[in-house]
Amino acid sequence: MRCDISVIGSVMCLVSILSASICPAASFTATLLETDNDGIRTGRFYLRDDQYRIDVVEDGRQLNILVDRQSGQTRVLVPSEKVYIQSDNQDVVSLMNNPFEAHAFVADNYKAESFGEESIGSLVCEKRVYSTQGKKVMIAWVSTILGFPVKLENPSNNGIVELTDIEGISVDLSRFRVPVDYQKVDQMPIPLPVWAGDIKDAPVLKPPFEKRLAAGQMLRVEPVVDYDIHLVFQNPTSRMSNYLSVAFKDSRPLRRTSGYNLSANSSGTLSTHKESPSQADVIIVRANSGDIIVRADLAEAPEGIVLKKNRQKANTGRQFPIDHKKPTRFSVTDVPDDGVEASGELILFTTITTDLGGGTIVYDKKEFHREPLNLKDGAVKIWQFEAEHQIGTIDVRVSTGALDLRLEQPEIAGVRPPSWPISPVETYLATSAGQAAQGAVSGKTLAAQKMGPGRMVLVLDASGSMWGRIRGQPKISIARRVLSDLIDRLPGDMKVGLTVYGHRRKGDCRDIETVVPVGTLAATTLKHQIDAVIPKGKTPLSAAVQRAAQELRYTEERAIVVLISDGLETCDMDPCELAGELATDGVDITVHVIGLQIKKEDQGYLECLAEKTGGLFLTADNSKTLGDALSRIVAKVQGP
Repeated sequence: MRCDISVIGSVMCLVSILSASICPAASFTATLLETDNDGIRTGRFYLRDDQYRIDVVEDGRQLNILVDRQSGQTRVLVPSEKVYIQSDNQDVVSLMNNPFEAHAFVADNYKAESFGEESIGSLVCEKRVYSTQGKKVMIAWVSTILGFPVKLENPSNNGIVELTDIEGISVDLSRFRVPVDYQKVDQMPIPLPVWAGDIKDAPVLKPPFEKRLAAGQMLRVEPVVDYDIHLVFQNPTSRMSNYLSVAFKDSRPLRRTSGYNLSANSSGTLSTHKESPSQADVIIVRANSGDIIVRADLAEAPEGIVLKKNRQKANTGRQFPIDHKKPTRFSVTDVPDDGVEASGELILFTTITTDLGGGTIVYDKKEFHREPLNLKDGAVKIWQFEAEHQIGTIDVRVSTGALDLRLEQPEIAGVRPPSWPISPVETYLATSAGQAAQGAVSGKTLAAQKMGPGRMVLVLDASGSMWGRIRGQPKISIARRVLSDLIDRLPGDMKVGLTVYGHRRKGDCRDIETVVPVGTLAATTLKHQIDAVIPKGKTPLSAAVQRAAQELRYTEERAIVVLISDGLETCDMDPCELAGELATDGVDITVHVIGLQIKKEDQGYLECLAEKTGGLFLTADNSKTLGDALSRIVAKVQGP
């Protein structure tokens, strides 16, 4: 890299300026070079006093990144949109996307070892290596004259950032100000894809249909009131293909338009669009490369209602985990076509919520009611429960014939769907639910009957956001301490494994690793592996929990998963939907969730993951409630 000191000016002059007792901080401009596996990207860099600016092009559009170290704020400007977002310099957004703020964070939190002076061009730099747990985190070359790193290297992916063509000039302060006509927004506008101009020419098709698309071709599907759109994609060729389906509103995509690969001659993958006409104008389906076949069907989804439907035949059963904070309408209908009277049993379970304070919530599942089912000739039976009944699970078992099961809940708590009749066929009274909540109903729940030897997988979030701080401590450090404490409390005959995600690669939703397979509790090994984890990537927490459940053979044996995470799913899976599937398919699976500084409004999905599997949801923001909650987890996994 070119760092010729002659472009900065006289060495002695610059040294004298920087050494003077009243000298200002360095002020210079430079070319920014970023090198990684994707190639080399260039930008411009400006620094004056405690402020610097980076001009780069991302996703085909110009971004101006303004960093003020005195105020601790970073602003990212999008000139084409005249908008900007703002965050703290120590926020995960800055740390993951700004190598210079990442260096400042690393310098404050990791061990540094100096390897003496090394010249970068004509600049004399101190070479510093930062490490933790014996692993190199960052290598920096800090100019002794400028007092600023001119080269940074990330050993995990061999990424390099360099400042070249440095010119020592006085940078105008206006470069660090947000123009007055720019509007502050909460999130970065999603860029338009290069093919957006061709959307108007794409045909509009109405489900059901089946259509073959060649590379570059697309079609439009308009959302339908009270229906979801199910899209099944197939690759009919012998080579890889890539496709996308994304909803647009007001000519803008509602999420990033990244594609999905389909292997040669693949049988198909399912994508469901739940957007209503008020939420999206159109759904775009496009073949990015290769050929695809897309089949579209409509699935009933009444607006304002969360709907689940299922048909159960003789000698089968289905368990419906539901949101006990909302009213529920549940119906069973005899399937008349088979000519057999349907018989079986319905069991209701309450979910009692206990708030320990400090954000820690405990859910206890208890059997509330059971009754026989006998229906024939298409007969229907309906139950309706209010939120105060706290019905959290409905279990239906079919002995003979077949039943169509239908569960409805409002999307928003406290809002009754207009399609619900005022007088249901059968309604359970709040007084009965209150008695159940007090333990008046005797007998063990199904889960208690199936208890066996403890088998557990610990799932650790190692996404980049785990470098964020809680009361001055990195979240990953808190997570290590929490898991270490939990391991120390587990019974010695426990079978325990460790799964980690986001620790090897950035931006990879497949970065999930079974670090320690399920086996006899090996506390030292588990703690060593946890301490060696370095956060880097995304948050595929649902897929990680799913893998942990599979490792525990959850469809055959009792399974316990403990997830510790600081954020929401970022890999297009629904933790709440997964929880329902696990609870339905599993013999007895419980997912306990420990959340690290998660905003109240963002806790819903993780609470649902715990609640629907009969687990605990707790937060690690308060050491006292955390200790109490860990004790409850240990008590849960030990028996009865």
